[in-house]
Amino acid sequence: MPMRDLPTTGEKLGTQGPVSPRRDLVKPPELSVRPEAESSFHRTMGAIRRMMPVVQKVLPLMEGNIPLVLANLLAPSPAPPVNLEPLENSLARMRTEHQELRGKIGEQAGALKRIGDQLEEAKEAAERLASEQKEVTEDLHSLRRKVGVIAWVGLGLLVVSIGLNIALFLRIERIMH
Repeated sequence: MPMRDLPTTGEKLGTQGPVSPRRDLVKPPELSVRPEAESSFHRTMGAIRRMMPVVQKVLPLMEGNIPLVLANLLAPSPAPPVNLEPLENSLARMRTEHQELRGKIGEQAGALKRIGDQLEEAKEAAERLASEQKEVTEDLHSLRRKVGVIAWVGLGLLVVSIGLNIALFLRIERIMH
């Protein structure tokens, strides 16, 4: 399985170019192709690498220093120092991104609250307009009834006036004849 290039102790993260946060956290894809058989040289070198810590502990035996060999064999081997700088840099980057996301979420929450307030105001305005429209409709119906009554009264007066005019005309015609 190929290993990703990691920065060494002297290198700083980010000098190799921009690295996306998702890429850092994604597990590398496993190869489905079977690796080639190692040569005998590679196997020998691997065995030597695995034996080096033990050989280093036993080397003082050649000088006759048996207590040092026993101490080396019994003492736990010091673990190589772990470079946590890439992890710390990733955590710092994640923290800043998390703070940015919190800020954006806060902004969106504020925007949603303002939109909710505007919707509430629009709803109240629509209810006021509906009630005003209902009042205007009721006023128009009562005005219609009043105009209808006035029209009938006017028509009645017109008929009475026409009748009186005819009666007067006939009376004046009799008087004049």
